[in-house]
Amino acid sequence: ELGTIDAKGLVVVARGPVTQSGVVSAPNSTSTITAQNVAGDTKYDVTLENTLNDLKTLVVVAADNVSLKDKNAIELGASTVSGNYALTAGDAVTNSGALDIGGITTITASGQTVELNEATNNFVGEVRITGGAVTIVDEDTLVLGASTVGGAYTVTAGGAITQGLGALDITGITTITAQDSSNVKQGVTLGTATNDFGNEVRITGAAVTIVDEDTLVLGASTVGGNFSATATNGNITQTGALAITGTTTLVTSENNATITLETSTNKF
Repeated sequence: ELGTIDAKGLVVVARGPVTQSGVVSAPNSTSTITAQNVAGDTKYDVTLENTLNDLKTLVVVAADNVSLKDKNAIELGASTVSGNYALTAGDAVTNSGALDIGGITTITASGQTVELNEATNNFVGEVRITGGAVTIVDEDTLVLGASTVGGAYTVTAGGAITQGLGALDITGITTITAQDSSNVKQGVTLGTATNDFGNEVRITGAAVTIVDEDTLVLGASTVGGNFSATATNGNITQTGALAITGTTTLVTSENNATITLETSTNKF
């Protein structure tokens, strides 16, 4: 158990769970936490949930579930977490080393920038984010969980991008790129009925499905397979050219709703 700590940086190696009873402050350098047995085959939880914690950079060498609160900005260094990773921050969340997360990743930084943009990040479970402008990069497949984003939402994956049960509520422009290192496009499925994209949605992928609970604005998109777009209670319009290789299916259920795709460079 960690008591009150005020240091430049912090190195913790524990053969059991890591908890705290006082504020942990290490705002000037990197803090490293390892929570596993000597053999390295059993990981333990790291729970640092005091809202006054202040860490500059956190590297989790090994742990099971991680739950962390930080009152300011925090940088996430290279980390390996076999379970869930939950972070609440009072300012921006950035990423300087690959995150290898076996469970659900939940980042809460209301109104703040969240950048998880290391090329070799690997999020196995859902990624749920509350923040301002948000960037997510995953080296292979990626599952998007319930998220509320007050700015632009930029998601890049080397494999298919899908969605859990939770809705995406995005205020700014949504840009989704699902393409591997050989530039082979991958599937994109954003099919939750209560999704709400407040601005244009730009997608690069293979077969693509997108659903919005009201109006839907399609931005410049390149789709290597079929393209299905549903605006359940509103119009479908566009701001950029659509290049669609497969069948295009557009659906709206609202009375008197319109579908307007008039960009001269569209290619269906």
